[in-house]
Amino acid sequence: MKNQREIKKKDPEFYRKLLALLIPMVVQNLMNALVSASDALMVGTLDQNSLSAVSLAT
Repeated sequence: MKNQREIKKKDPEFYRKLLALLIPMVVQNLMNALVSASDALMVGTLDQNSLSAVSLAT
């Protein structure tokens, strides 16, 4: 069975492609979390029902 170092040395192109896919996914997830948090902060001054509605919509 091959260990991880042998696999990484043999196929660096795969890891470049994987990283090229991974970076936009991470950025999109971070932006989604920031929008959700900012929505909660904006609606936080209102009542509990409004905050629950925003959380469910997210």
